[in-house]
Amino acid sequence: MTDVLEGGRQRKNSTDTRHLGWVIYETLGIRTGEEPSVVSEGGQARDFASRTRGTWEVAKRSNSDRAKAREAAQNAVKSAYTSRKPLHDRVWLSGNRTAVAYADPLLSAEGDVFGVQVFVGAPGEAPPPPRTVGTFEWDYGTQRTRHSGPVEQKILGIDMSQPDRALPEIWQFFTAFDKRDAYTMYVGAFGHGELGAGAPFAAEISLKGDDGGFRCVHMTVRSIERAGQKSVGGLIHDITDETPPKQDFHREYSKTQVMALEKSLSEPMGIGYLELITGLFLEWDVPPPGPLARWATEVAQIHEKSRAELDRARASLRNGEALSVDLVLFVRFSESEAWTPADLTITGVATASAEHGVTVAQSTVLVRPGTSPQFW
Repeated sequence: MTDVLEGGRQRKNSTDTRHLGWVIYETLGIRTGEEPSVVSEGGQARDFASRTRGTWEVAKRSNSDRAKAREAAQNAVKSAYTSRKPLHDRVWLSGNRTAVAYADPLLSAEGDVFGVQVFVGAPGEAPPPPRTVGTFEWDYGTQRTRHSGPVEQKILGIDMSQPDRALPEIWQFFTAFDKRDAYTMYVGAFGHGELGAGAPFAAEISLKGDDGGFRCVHMTVRSIERAGQKSVGGLIHDITDETPPKQDFHREYSKTQVMALEKSLSEPMGIGYLELITGLFLEWDVPPPGPLARWATEVAQIHEKSRAELDRARASLRNGEALSVDLVLFVRFSESEAWTPADLTITGVATASAEHGVTVAQSTVLVRPGTSPQFW
């Protein structure tokens, strides 16, 4: 665990005297033998820290009280994790004083506990409003994501929640994701068996919700394995009150270029983005036309022979053998459908970072309904 945010950015008010408010613990590490870890104190993001920096107001009198409050919080987390229900319990402090520990489990869409919010206050003191935090889990096999209600309604600002979503439905809201390449490598390493279950990752994402609200969220996730099935899941915490959302200039410029490209095309074509490491189609700035329109909100099944061609194209773009590749994929959106040809032009996009140097991890995609016959 670490007390330093990824990227080395320092947090304000990091002394041990700051009033805490609600503390958010993530609990997915329990599955791989780790203790619950701190991912937020009073709205300030932390990345899988082993303990809180500050203390609650009611426990400021002595170091003994601080220790008792921390222990009570940890016990409350474990109780809420086991019961999956909100709870409160009395805490004994020095001088026969008491406090009350409140714990609120953060449930996944399936009812599993991904984290717990905790507040310790004086008897009769009303806890402050809980933090806006929800959960998500992305299935590596189906490539679909399940959100809890707070993520859908309060963070993405979507009125009508649905059971699960394809990635393009979610990534369309993002305005800045500084660690996008690092996250892609993390997901790819887990999928390829280079990372085991319980591996942590944290990042901040700025977004514009469907309700028009700009927000900054802190994402803390772990890799998950259940009976051979892989997924990535964790907490999404709205920290807009502490960290203003950002606009990524390069991302906005790219979308402007897409608008210009769309106007110059002689026929309707979808314009999107393909992650070369994972093979995931993440976004469609212009939805695919005709029989491929469902690709904007659904996960396309790719024929195994087409998949092999796509894998070769991704490899040639990543290692610099090609700058752009044309190919035909045969796709469908349900088992009962016939395979539909899609003509794709994939062009690699180089990015640079201090951590990874210059890499070609992303690409733009032009797609239109194809006319090629199926030969198998």
